[in-house]
Amino acid sequence: MSQRLTPQWTKTSAEVFGENGHIGDEGEQIGLQILKEIFGDEVQHHPSNQHKQIKGHDYTVRGQGIDIKTNWHGDSVIVDYAKIWTTKATVWMHLNLETHEFIVYKTNDMQKYLENISPTKTKRGILYFVDNDLEFYIS
Repeated sequence: MSQRLTPQWTKTSAEVFGENGHIGDEGEQIGLQILKEIFGDEVQHHPSNQHKQIKGHDYTVRGQGIDIKTNWHGDSVIVDYAKIWTTKATVWMHLNLETHEFIVYKTNDMQKYLENISPTKTKRGILYFVDNDLEFYIS
């Protein structure tokens, strides 16, 4: 997780997190395009809504708060264990910035999955998926 550059609320992640925030802002724009292609006008984007952003709601679609993660690199997606258990977002969307591929899951489904494979929760872990079948395992 990136360190904040300022304790103040800002309208963009780049202002708060520097380069990592810029990457997040870019991911939000790509995610917005993808979601609009699928759901059209049902997508609400919340880039500068402090209340929604604090809850992790980058977007809302059909009443579901969606938090985009730009941490799909190569064949791995990073799931922040501490956040998956406390998130207010209903859905996480992981995006590969290079290929624009994405995976989406309900956070409570991921919590159940992690409980089944890892009864002792650690603070962080890396989730890998193999090929396109999205079979996960923890490293």
